[in-house]
Amino acid sequence: MAIKIKKKSGASQAESVTDADGEVVGPDLSVNFPTEDADAFEAATIKTAVWVEDNRNTVIGGFVAIVLAAIGVFAGVQYVQSSQVTASTSLSQALASYEVLVEGSAELEQIKASEDIKAPTVTFESEQIKWQTIYDQSTATLAEHNSGAIASTAQLTKAAAAFNLGKFDEAITLYSGYVNDPSSKDIKPFAYFGLANSYAAKGEVDKAIAELDKFAGASPDQTALVKYEKARLLERSGKGDDAKKIYHDILETEPESAFRGDIERRLATL
Repeated sequence: MAIKIKKKSGASQAESVTDADGEVVGPDLSVNFPTEDADAFEAATIKTAVWVEDNRNTVIGGFVAIVLAAIGVFAGVQYVQSSQVTASTSLSQALASYEVLVEGSAELEQIKASEDIKAPTVTFESEQIKWQTIYDQSTATLAEHNSGAIASTAQLTKAAAAFNLGKFDEAITLYSGYVNDPSSKDIKPFAYFGLANSYAAKGEVDKAIAELDKFAGASPDQTALVKYEKARLLERSGKGDDAKKIYHDILETEPESAFRGDIERRLATL
């Protein structure tokens, strides 16, 4: 992942998210929100909740965006709407750790190269260490809370960490437990997307597509995204002809799709 950094109101802000090929796959994931007086839990969760609210009708592309939303938004929504939520130290640490940059990452190198942005004093040595830290902190939260909004947020956080640590079976178990919880409706679509990516990482394309269909059912405004992700799954699994049909369908039914440029480039190579 690469994120362009710009200075805004004295803080760094992500303009767009790109995939490994350098293609833009998602919108700006940062929002200007007065979090100076909030603790790490409030700052991380409310910030993401505001972003999702502001971008509810925006096409979200790529797993990176989904992971970020899954980690923070459920807690943010519950924090704003429910008096039952109280800050958990271990969960606050996990959410705060998510925003810490990794040494050698494109984001950190761009900040270091800028004369206007002060480099962070706290970083992780590697992605592995970062996600293991988040995994351990969310595990500690689940040991303290076995139900409620904090537990739900910790479960999603741990699922995202497990995925990034290559623990795909555990990620599937955690995401599945969340979507099967009757109280999880607020952010369930993102858990379906997490399941789709976890199954895809295991090479279980049919199961991944089934989860994408569930995501589509819960988020009917994300039709183009679901079609696009299905086509990419089929393309990566060697089913180029099936992928081409979906790519062409997107171009015909949604000619202004944010994925148009990428689809045209992919079609040229199939």
